[in-house]
Amino acid sequence: SFGNVLVRNLMLWTDCQRLKSTADWDPRHYTTERNLTWKEGVGGIPWFRGSLANENAAGRWTGSVEADPLFADARSGDFCLRADSPALALGFKPFDWRKAGVRARGIQPTTWNDYQLPPAKPKAVAVAQITPGNLTISGNQAQLPMRVTLVNPSGARVKGRWTVRMNDGSLAVVQPGPYLTADLAPGASVVHELRVQIKAALGRQWVQVRGDEKTCFSAAVAAMVPPSVTMPRLPEGGDLSLNDGLDVSIVHAGVPVLSGRAAVVGEFIALDLTVRDTVMRVDHKLFWQGTSLEIFADAEPVPGTISIPRQWSIIPSDAQGPAEMQVAHKPSDRPAKWDVQLVPGGWRARLRLPLADLGLAPQARGFRFDVIANVMSPIQGQNLLRLPRWGVPNNWSSSANLVRVVVAEA
Repeated sequence: SFGNVLVRNLMLWTDCQRLKSTADWDPRHYTTERNLTWKEGVGGIPWFRGSLANENAAGRWTGSVEADPLFADARSGDFCLRADSPALALGFKPFDWRKAGVRARGIQPTTWNDYQLPPAKPKAVAVAQITPGNLTISGNQAQLPMRVTLVNPSGARVKGRWTVRMNDGSLAVVQPGPYLTADLAPGASVVHELRVQIKAALGRQWVQVRGDEKTCFSAAVAAMVPPSVTMPRLPEGGDLSLNDGLDVSIVHAGVPVLSGRAAVVGEFIALDLTVRDTVMRVDHKLFWQGTSLEIFADAEPVPGTISIPRQWSIIPSDAQGPAEMQVAHKPSDRPAKWDVQLVPGGWRARLRLPLADLGLAPQARGFRFDVIANVMSPIQGQNLLRLPRWGVPNNWSSSANLVRVVVAEA
């Protein structure tokens, strides 16, 4: 956070660690001045820079004092200041601390130990809970069954209505309907079984059960409906041509970041990718300073389960062209093959990723897949962009978020 102000405070410590959380604040963004702080016992305050004088030299804790505030009886909870307290010289204005804060009417406690919060008035509250079922996809439509439980955990009766909506605010297409009503006694609940229709190929969608957020509180669940693409199966032999295969090009802000094709060739997923890179600088003391690629692939997930996809990172590591192939998972008996070469304005990677790494046979008819470009080159004032080919956010976390590939004979 920025803009914190810590001015004219009295701090008494019986034990404290190094004051890094406050004393290490950048004085350009935080203000720490005219405070009085004291630690009982030996050793004094463990200042981050060793002493209060060093803190002042760095622009922190200016005008502050390390001295006993001389409370009347702090251990008994009496924080009234004695007449000779050094806090008065800092401009601290004594006040009746027993009247500070929100208090109940009646006799006021004389110490913090005697203070108790007044009993709260019961508030009527009901909450929605969603238990999603297995998402099924048919053509360009997906269906999400889900159980919505409306619960009243409060001590008062609740009567209200919830609506089922998508993340753009539109009413969801729901069977039996998008409106849920409930009249719940304290501790009661009611269950609604719903089936929500979702358009496929829209990526991550949020299904929301919305209340008024006053007495009827909302819930939401994510539904990932990946787009489907067709990747051809090409005969073995020869290099993969840019004229063949599935287009995996990326254009961002009018700039062609990546151009290339992908296909299944024999026992491998074959890719021929050319990266446009305006910053191709190698510093052997640092990491590659240009654009890198990440390939994600996995078998079609079993409904109701989460599978972590295989990941291959392609990072050029030498100006002459060799590349470093980082594999996030244990390789199979058929290792990945790759070749990276510098080309005008960028670099080209030709890859062979074994289907066996995905637990797939060469005759596999489908899997999950995506290509990511980590762009280090400035594009319209931006830098360090992570650009997924199919525009699916967070697609490195679960294979359910990757595009669905259908393999077809060429």
